[in-house]
Amino acid sequence: MTDTVPTHSHKSENTGITESSEKESDPYEEQLKDSNCSPEKVLKVCFAIFLFIMVICSGFVARISLHILIWHTSPPVQSGRSKLGTLGGLLESNCSTCSTNNTIACNLDTSQVDESWIWAVFLVIIAPYLLTFLSTFFRICFKSNKAINWKILFVALVIETIHSVGLSILAFVILPVFDPASASVVYMSVAVIPSVLDVIDKLTSKQATQVSPSLPFCSESKKISLIFPVIGAALQMTGIGFVAWYIKHDLMVGLFVMASIFVSIKYWENFISIKQNSQHLKHLKTLKFELQTGRTKVTCLLSIWKIFITFLVVVAVFCVRSNNSMNGFKSLFNHGMSTLYSFFGSQEFGQNSTCQSHVPYFIAVVTIVCDYLCYKASKIVCVINCQRFAFSPILSMLPIVTTLSLVALMHDPNFLRLESCDMFFSDWCISGIDRLPENCLEILIAFIVLTISLIFITRHIWKVDGYKHGETTRIFVMPFYCGMFIDLSLTLNRRRSDKEYDIVLCTKEEDDTNRTEKKKMRLACCATMWHETAAEMEQLLKSLFSLDHRQNTNDWHAKVKNDEEEVEDFDLEGHIFFDNAFDPIKEGEKYADVNEYVKDLISVMSKVGSSFHKRRIIFDDGKMMRTPYGARITWKLPGGNDLVAHLKDNDKIRHKKRWSQVMYMNYILKWKLKEKFGKSGYQDALENTFLLALDGDVEFEPEAVLSLMRRMNKSKIVGAACGRIHPIGSGPMVWYQQFEYAISHWLQKATEHVIGCVLCSPGCFSLFRGSAIINSGILKTYTSLPSEAKHHIQYDQASICRRSVWSICDSDGYCHDWCNTRCFK
Repeated sequence: MTDTVPTHSHKSENTGITESSEKESDPYEEQLKDSNCSPEKVLKVCFAIFLFIMVICSGFVARISLHILIWHTSPPVQSGRSKLGTLGGLLESNCSTCSTNNTIACNLDTSQVDESWIWAVFLVIIAPYLLTFLSTFFRICFKSNKAINWKILFVALVIETIHSVGLSILAFVILPVFDPASASVVYMSVAVIPSVLDVIDKLTSKQATQVSPSLPFCSESKKISLIFPVIGAALQMTGIGFVAWYIKHDLMVGLFVMASIFVSIKYWENFISIKQNSQHLKHLKTLKFELQTGRTKVTCLLSIWKIFITFLVVVAVFCVRSNNSMNGFKSLFNHGMSTLYSFFGSQEFGQNSTCQSHVPYFIAVVTIVCDYLCYKASKIVCVINCQRFAFSPILSMLPIVTTLSLVALMHDPNFLRLESCDMFFSDWCISGIDRLPENCLEILIAFIVLTISLIFITRHIWKVDGYKHGETTRIFVMPFYCGMFIDLSLTLNRRRSDKEYDIVLCTKEEDDTNRTEKKKMRLACCATMWHETAAEMEQLLKSLFSLDHRQNTNDWHAKVKNDEEEVEDFDLEGHIFFDNAFDPIKEGEKYADVNEYVKDLISVMSKVGSSFHKRRIIFDDGKMMRTPYGARITWKLPGGNDLVAHLKDNDKIRHKKRWSQVMYMNYILKWKLKEKFGKSGYQDALENTFLLALDGDVEFEPEAVLSLMRRMNKSKIVGAACGRIHPIGSGPMVWYQQFEYAISHWLQKATEHVIGCVLCSPGCFSLFRGSAIINSGILKTYTSLPSEAKHHIQYDQASICRRSVWSICDSDGYCHDWCNTRCFK
């Protein structure tokens, strides 16, 4: 039982806030009204527009440059055998008609194939494999990873081999046969397996997918949940049928259908739902689950294997197509000439003077860079909840825009005629564009049908607006993208259910209510004080008032919007642990009075509150509660959150910062949570409770704290996160501190985070997960009393103690991350 004990400095029983005028409106209502046009929101809108432009520009350039590369691997020739490469016969070689620039002769020989274009396409295909290998190899070297399951590796090896073979046949045999516009239509026929699996998954699923009814198109009820997959699959197969009808060559049709199926097998994972309580497609679900939980080492090996397979297929294709396999092999490596047979006749293989030798590789680099930029920008768009603005519409319209643009470029090829290269073969152009529906009816129907089919198959990209601050594995099922199909690979690879990844993290199936219910985060700000000045206290209190306002604002928005995914709402409480807070007991007094530093804290409360809210707010002196460790004072902040000052008496409890930290860890994690949630909900409460360790002289913004919390929410194995510390002030000592902090807090910790795990967490601004502190045995080590001389250095020196403590935490499976946020000290 605690007693109420008034002191000389505060005798009021009220712990509330007195305002200067009752008629004044609530400060939070005014600030919430003004927040609609805040600079932060304007910056977010500008950034979203920038990403929109980056996605559409990089994706468009990547597609156009890819088709240029592919077309040059089989330049157009006049042939009576087939009109596939001339847009149904509309693309004609007529210099007098096509060339508007009379100064340039129109006598280029396009019957020769330069091997440089073939290797340029090869580089575009293998670039993502190289990036994947480097990324996974880095994780294998510096991160802990699950051991390889050899059965899973073998199955994945077969699937990826099939994909690589199909992709190579499509890139070097099928697409070069067509003109660029027709090839862009054939490009869309690689979603056969996903569409079929989508139908099967819907048929075998016990419950229809439940999604947000924000868009009518995406609100699938139980009755119509099967209609969209069936329509998508039917239209995809119909489109492939029309393309095959347009080809009219048996061998070519067989290769086309085989390549389309082989390429589409890549995206099977995203169209199989992980449900352990369902026995349908059990083996595929088990395979997907094993890949999702231990993909790093498998992916690293598969990346090298896919590069090797792609190289073999390229060599095999051109050796088979040559009149002599050995001559074809030599020509492929720029040693001599050979004759290359195609569906249109024969072409010389080895050299072509159409473009300078460096141009193919330059275009390949442009394609690779644009692919990567499109991938990264698309990922960021999904992470910042702008998926419906800058991801879904752009990638859905990109195939249409690309096809129409290619037709326009073929109609006016001089647009891309440069001194170094004739990109679109300017001596060939479309004549009689009005005859396009008559000559290319099948490919036009295929274009419309395949476009609609992809909208139905990839309808999941419209269901959500992204997963805020989610990691890559939550956004995309498989790492990276496909170099040949940048837009389709992103839409087909975008995870259909963001919450499915939670099953992978937990390695067990949860019921629907537990998975869909969002658990509210609890944040406890714990600052330690001793002899801070009034100015330093103002810095800390200003930050706490700002965080209190942000919490209240987020809570208000969560209630108004009624959308738990959009708003980061959390519970907040503040604690200040004051060492040596009492003066000696005066003669004749029963209780000791608080010292001058505590009185400074009380006096600056009203000053900081009024300054932050821009109105006069007076905090009462409060009520002092006598406790076993000394006393405590409680205030209610304007946002409704509690701020408690724990006043430690040196005669009753150990002093210094280390023991203050031990005190609030035990008080919050072992006493308050158990009292509030009981034994049944204690572990879940620990997972969602975060301690923010602060010094008494720090200043920070709420966004810095939220950034740390987002980092923790990315994965439950993140036990702690810290940011950058900026010393403030002037003078030589501050200059030295700025250099020291730049080395240790910016360079060293950032490097440790990239390589593996941060080794030491600063006590002035770090966020800790409650479960990591309790489950890893940190408190047992942190509370050890020194019994030998070395223990005084090991235990009592703060940085050394924190380093040894977090080494224990890391050994128990938790990691310690660094986040690019900052606070001032």
